[in-house]
Amino acid sequence: MTDQRCYLLTGRPRVGKSTVIKRVVERVGRERCGGFYTEEIREHGERTGFRLFTLDGKSGLLAHEQIVRPFRIGRYGVDETCLDALGVPAIADAVARQRLLIIDELGPMEAYSTTFRQVVSDVLNSTIPFVGTIALASHPWLDTIKQHPRVIIRLMDANEREIVYEELTEFAQAVLTA
Repeated sequence: MTDQRCYLLTGRPRVGKSTVIKRVVERVGRERCGGFYTEEIREHGERTGFRLFTLDGKSGLLAHEQIVRPFRIGRYGVDETCLDALGVPAIADAVARQRLLIIDELGPMEAYSTTFRQVVSDVLNSTIPFVGTIALASHPWLDTIKQHPRVIIRLMDANEREIVYEELTEFAQAVLTA
């Protein structure tokens, strides 16, 4: 892997950042990627939480209105142990197997996990390229990531999905064939 950059998509909620990441994974081959993505949980048409899915098929409840925990983002209780039990090992496995690392997403919920923050810092301070998403809003930890010299931030809106998809696919393929 020679391209040592890290591409992070950012933009307003629901513009398709995670969809683009999932399409890139499918295009280059799930078996060549590792890491995780998150999806909204919708009940009766309303968002009620978020589920974490690893690329090797595991899943867990990351945040939900009904979770009672000390960590909260808005109306969602955040279960940082889900990230520690699933997300962190998925990152470690992707790195160990030299797969394209996918982290969807880096956001305030994920910032509650000290272990996760450390693993992301280790990845950023290595030569491991990765693709992911990062929250648009300012946050002390996220702002540090956005300023990292290896990170390329790509602001995305709904009109640019196909362009961004092609850019990230090209990057992923170059990384995987290097």
